[in-house]
Amino acid sequence: MKKLKGIVALAILSSTMLFASCSNSNEKVENAEENVDEANRELEQANEAQKKDVEAYNKSMEEKLVAQEKIIADFNERIKDQKKEAKAEYELKIAELDKKNSDMKKKIAEFNASNHSNWETFKASYNSEMENLGNEFDELKTKMGVESEPNK
Repeated sequence: MKKLKGIVALAILSSTMLFASCSNSNEKVENAEENVDEANRELEQANEAQKKDVEAYNKSMEEKLVAQEKIIADFNERIKDQKKEAKAEYELKIAELDKKNSDMKKKIAEFNASNHSNWETFKASYNSEMENLGNEFDELKTKMGVESEPNK
């Protein structure tokens, strides 16, 4: 009889453990699904935030590029009265700046911000190039004796 009670107790204990492990497995699956859903929501929010950052950045850079186009137009107006030798030099530099400005415009238009690390790398590189281009504009302004912004 003691053996039978032991076997019954062992069977009850085993079935309880089996039931508990099945319940734990179901809970684990539900928790994992919830975690995946939460991760997907966070990813979607991060992608939306990056998209807004890209749009704001693009708008800001477009404004700078348009301003530089106005500066180029102003430079072209100012060199009309220059001596032939200086005019040729300025025309070459202005053409170079115009090409770089156009290249920067094309570069930002073609960039696809598909992932965050590429966007951050692109933005850092683009900022550096825009700063260099701005410095070149400033150097030409100084060389030409231009103090103010272009006529609007």
